[in-house]
Amino acid sequence: ANFIGLLVAREQVDEDDYHLGTIYVTSETHNCISKGAKMAGLRKRSLREVPVDSDRRVNLAALEKALIEDRRAGLKPFLVVATAGTTNTGTVDDLEAISEVCRKHQVWFHVDGAYGAAFVLTERGRTTLSVLEKSDSVTIDFHKSFFLPFATGLLLTRYPQKLHGAFSADPAPFMPEESSQNVNFHSFTPELSRTFYGARIWFPLQLCGVKKWREALDTRLDWTQIFSQRLEAMADKGMELVMKPDLTIVVFRYRGIQPLSIVKCEDGHLNVLNDRLLRFINERGNVYISPTTIDGGQFVLRICILNIRLTWELLEMALKDIEDGAVELSKLV
Repeated sequence: ANFIGLLVAREQVDEDDYHLGTIYVTSETHNCISKGAKMAGLRKRSLREVPVDSDRRVNLAALEKALIEDRRAGLKPFLVVATAGTTNTGTVDDLEAISEVCRKHQVWFHVDGAYGAAFVLTERGRTTLSVLEKSDSVTIDFHKSFFLPFATGLLLTRYPQKLHGAFSADPAPFMPEESSQNVNFHSFTPELSRTFYGARIWFPLQLCGVKKWREALDTRLDWTQIFSQRLEAMADKGMELVMKPDLTIVVFRYRGIQPLSIVKCEDGHLNVLNDRLLRFINERGNVYISPTTIDGGQFVLRICILNIRLTWELLEMALKDIEDGAVELSKLV
C-alpha cells in the first residue's frame, strides 16, 4: 500500500523529471519506502533523510529547510512521508504541523498508518490522529491493528484521478471502454487479475461491527498505560521507561540501581546488559520481547501490546520476567 502511495504521489512530477524527484523520510520511517523507491526506479539520492527531534518525530525546521534547498537546486520535491505509529517506538509524528508544511510547499503528504491509523476509532486515538483527514493519502494494514489473520493493506487517497493516472494503460482490444458505469479496477492498482480484498474487511465488519474493534483497541491502550506504569515502578530494580508510549509500543531498558555509577559506563556496556536481559526473558519462554536500537546505537527492548490473543495474564508474566531479569543483572553491576 505504501508503494502504491509513492507511485501515486509521483504523478505530480513530469516523466522526464523522475530522476529529479525527491522523497522526504526520517530514520524512523519504515524501510518499505526506500524499497518502494528502488522498485520505482528512483535513485538512492532521491531519498532525503530528515533528522528527528528529541521525541523521535520529524524535525519540522529541518524538513522545511530541505524542501527549500532542494527546490532551489533544481530538484522536484514530491513526497513527504509521515508515520502514525513507527515500528521502532510507536511514535506518531506531528501530523498537523507536517500537513501545513506540505501544503505551504505543495508537496504530497502521505501518512504511513499501517500500524497506528486504526486507533482513530478510539477517543484517545482521535486526539492524535484526527489530522489524518488532511493527508493526501494514508495506508492502513488490516492485519495489524484490525487483527485480520491475512495480509490486507489499504491505501486511501482524496485524489482517485491520480491513482488512475499512475496505473491506467491502453486497454486490450477485447476489454470494454471505461466509463462511470464501467470501472476497470486494474486501472487503479498495479495488479491486473486480483482477489476480492474488500471481502476480507467487509465480512468481519458485518460480523463484529466497529464497536468490537474499538473496544479491543481501547483495551490495549489501557494495558499499555498500566504496563508502562508498572515498569516505571521498577526504577528501584534498575529499569527505565525510555519514552512515554503514543500508542501500544512500550520501549524500555535496564539502567542500573545506582545511576551515578552506571551513567559513567560506556553505552556499549549498557547494551551488553540489555542484551542479557533480553535473552533472560525470551529463554524463559513465557513471552517474546524484541530489541531495537535508537539514538544512534542505544540497545533497548520493546513490546507491542496488540495481538488479538493477548491477555493481561501474559503481560503480568512479562512484567515478572522483566523484574526477575533486572534483579539478576543487578548482581553483575
